Parts: sequence; structure tokens; C-alpha cells
Amino acid sequence: MQVSLYILILLITICISLSLAIYGFRRYSEPEMAAFGYLMTFIAVWAIGTAGECFFSGIGMKLFWTIIIYTGNQTSPVLFLIFILLLTRSGTWFPQKCIPVLFFIPAITIFLAGTNELHHLLWTSARIVETTIAGQSLVIEHGPWFPVEVVYIYLILAVSLICIIRVILSGPGIFNRQMVIILIASLIPIIGNILYTNFGPALSGIDTTPVLFSFTGIFCGYAISRHNLLEIFPAAYEQIFRNLQEGVIVLDHKNRIISLNPAACKFTKLSESVIGEDAISALHSWPDIGLLLTGSQQDIEIEADFQWFHIRSNSMPSGHSGKDGRLIIIQDITIRKSLMRDLEKSSADIQRTNVKLSLMSGVIRHDIVNELTIILSALNLIDPPHDPIEKDLWSGSKEAAQNILKLVRFTREYEEMGLKKPEWIDLWEAVDNEGVMVTGDIRFENLIPRKTMIYSDSLIRTVIRNLIDNAIRHGGIMHVIRFSMEKSESGEILICEDDGKGIKDTEKQSIFRRGYGENTGMGLYFIREILSVGEMGITETGKEGCGARFEITIPEDLIRRIPDRQ
Repeated sequence: MQVSLYILILLITICISLSLAIYGFRRYSEPEMAAFGYLMTFIAVWAIGTAGECFFSGIGMKLFWTIIIYTGNQTSPVLFLIFILLLTRSGTWFPQKCIPVLFFIPAITIFLAGTNELHHLLWTSARIVETTIAGQSLVIEHGPWFPVEVVYIYLILAVSLICIIRVILSGPGIFNRQMVIILIASLIPIIGNILYTNFGPALSGIDTTPVLFSFTGIFCGYAISRHNLLEIFPAAYEQIFRNLQEGVIVLDHKNRIISLNPAACKFTKLSESVIGEDAISALHSWPDIGLLLTGSQQDIEIEADFQWFHIRSNSMPSGHSGKDGRLIIIQDITIRKSLMRDLEKSSADIQRTNVKLSLMSGVIRHDIVNELTIILSALNLIDPPHDPIEKDLWSGSKEAAQNILKLVRFTREYEEMGLKKPEWIDLWEAVDNEGVMVTGDIRFENLIPRKTMIYSDSLIRTVIRNLIDNAIRHGGIMHVIRFSMEKSESGEILICEDDGKGIKDTEKQSIFRRGYGENTGMGLYFIREILSVGEMGITETGKEGCGARFEITIPEDLIRRIPDRQ
């Protein structure tokens, strides 16, 4: 038995590897970390076999521990590949069902190591040499199977490196730095193994590969924990890129195509063979695409093969060459265009129908007004009868005719509601103009700030007029009708109040119902309908005996004030 500096290094390697294995198994639910845990476990087995081979001096014991070494060094590269495949999400081109096949050659090699005395396929002879670092070390002469297992192991490691480099070339920013760390960590033990495999006798049989693999584990653990490599991984970007429903074409600073996803191939009828070609030449069937590439337009709509596409161009800065590329986004808007055409057609049909109905109702309304005018004129020409019953009939007929005339005029205003496009109206001016209808002993106050603009249907003037008329008709004895403004959480409040008799608490909701009231029963109902079209509301908050108070809530984006010019 012997103790050397090399054995101490291997013991440290075993401790590091087992610690990293425990770290991986603690996150066993994550496939990548489970593979990492198994990888570090078999690196520890490799280091244990190497330490045992160095510790014992008899050639029989050294050959026994060599079998343990083969168990570790044949399994670890395959587990490393599995770890990289899972880490880089490369399962799309390397199916998981093929993974068990990877252990076929290592299993044969381990079996041959255990039975080498029967066939000498793995090594033909073995001898002990004295070394400065490792003491008595075992040096073996390789047999005919050795090149097979070496080529296989190097092939496994090469595939691992390809997966890492592939992600580095396709991933952005911080992910590149993460994968570079893992790439460097992967190269360290590979170089060490190449030196041991090809220059073993010159190194006196000292295999540093398990030691270097432990450093690989440290670097991989750092990359995973420090940068949250498993939570946000760049390989997902490629999957997202390929699965996007929008077509994406990536151009370099010379407008050459450097990448395009399947959706772009489908829309443009191109294939990935156009990569490297000039975009304008490749997309010659879409001549308007040049407007995007020259920067004269940022987005266009193109019709091709009975399909409509919305194409958007975005500048794509390059962190390497310093020259900007371009990202072309293609969206199929055929269905949207079809719906818009149907909507426009339906809208036109509805508009034509409304025009016909308006014309018809206007003619009928005109005829009704004429007939009512004749009736009222005749009633005015007839002296009121002296008989009380006949006088009541005469008065009732005249009042009914006048109410019908009001209702006809109401239908004209109601018909116009919501048909006219909203506009910015000077609210102070509108209130002031309608205030002229207040006469007699009633004082009218307009406290709305000047240049207060409201975005509304022009019928807002009818709302103001009806509020004033309602106060005069139903307010009883009063001295003032006042309009003012107050701030609210959602915008502002237009207030119309008086000092008349007010409204009973039991009637505050009923007054806005159609048909309620002493006159036509349409005034406040009509006001509420007009305001609802413009996303405004109205409530009555006054106190009975103190006067009515109507509050109209106006959203913030529908009210503004024009500052006075200095």
C-alpha cells in the first residue's frame, strides 16, 4: 500500500464529485439535473478506481481497480452527452428513445475489462512502473478492442461539443456566455484524456481525466446556479422561432437572407435554400417589399395568390459587426380583410336601410305634423264651449294634439341620436346659449370655466335644454338655475341644480324611466339615453325641499380645457 500526492488529489476529486452529485440529485425532478447527478456519481467512481489502483501495490489489486476505472470512464462520457442533450434541448434531432443505445459499446467494454484475462482484447499486458507523483503506477499495453472504445468515446464527446457550439451560435447575449463556460469546461477533460490515451507511457500511467472532469462539474454547476441556465434557456428561442404563426425573415446589413422560419417559407413559397440570397431577388413576386428594405416605409400590406399579408420591418442591431440587420415580420391577415369587407358591406347595407327608414319616417312625421297643425288651428278658431262637459272635451282634444306634436318632435331628435359623429363642443358656450330660455325672476348662473370642451354628440345641447326646461316646469317656486363643474376620480362632473322644491327620494330612480312624469314622460329618459351613447351617466342627488341637483359624469378623456393665450 502507498500514499502519494496523486492519491490526495484524487480524494479531493472524489469529495467534489460526490458533492456535485448530491447537488444534482436534490433537483432530481429536473431531467437535466438528474443526468448531472449521475454524471458526477460515475466521475467519482472513476476517481475511486484510479485512487484504488494507486493505493495498492500488487498487480492483481491494480488490475481489479482498473475494472472499476473502466466502469467510470466508459459511462461518464455517455452521461455527459445525455446531460448536454437535455440541457440544450436537442431532443428534436436526437430522440430520447435512442439514448439507451448509447450505452451498448460502454457495456461491452466494461464486460471485456472484467474478463480480459480470458481474451486480452482490452489490454495484452500490464506492468508496474515507479513514478514521482503517483508512486508505483500501472502501465498497460492496449489490445485490439481499445481503438474501438476510444473512437466511440471521442465520437460521443464530439457530439456533445457540437450541441454546445450550436447553441452558442444561435443563442443571444447572456446565454452565449453561459454556454461558453460549459464549452471550456468540456474541453479541459477531453484534452486531458487525449494526452493520457496517446501519451500514457510518457505520463507514467497518470490519468488526470477524472480530476479534470470534476472541474467540469464545478463549472457546469456554476453556470447553472449563477445564471439560472435551466430556468431560461436559449434553445427555447429556436423552438419559438420555428413555431411562430407569423413569418419571420432575418436579413443582414446587406439585405441578404440569413434565416427564415417555416411560416415565412409557407407565405412566400420559398425554402431554406434561399439563405444567403438577396432579399429583393428572392422575393421578386412581392415587388413592394423594396419599400421596407429601403426604409421608406415601416409596414405595408400585400395581396398575393388571393391572400393578404401585413409585412412589418424592424431594424435589428448587431453586436458583432456594428452594422444593423433587419427583421421582416409577415402576418396573414386574409381572414381579417375578409371580415372587414363583410363588415363594410353590412355597414353600407345598414346605412342604406337607415336612410330609407329615415326618409320614410321623415315623410310620415311631416304629414302628421301638418295634420296636427290643421287640428290645432281649427281648435284655436273655435271658441271654447260654454257647456262644462263640452269644454273639457275641447280642452282635452287640444292638449292631446299638443302632446302628440311634442312626441313627434321627440322622435325626430331620438332618431338623430348616435348617428352624428362626436365632436369637441364648447361646453360653456352651449350652456350659455341654452340659458336664454330662463326668464322672469329666475336667475341663471353659468359657472363652467370658459374654453371647457366636451367630446360628445351635438345632442348634448338638447340635454342642457331639457334639464333647464325640466327645472322650470317642475321645480315650483325657485330663484336660480346653476351649471357648474366638479372633479371626480374618473374625470369630471357637470352639475345642473336649482333651489326649487326638489325631488322625493322615492322618485330619484323613477324619473329616468320612459313615460314617468306629468308631461310627455320622455325628457329625463331621453337625456339618459343621449348620455349613455357617449359613455356618460346621470344621477339626481338633490334634497327634497332644497332643490334638484343633476350630476352628469364625464370620463376624463372626453373633457379638456383650452388654455388662454397670453
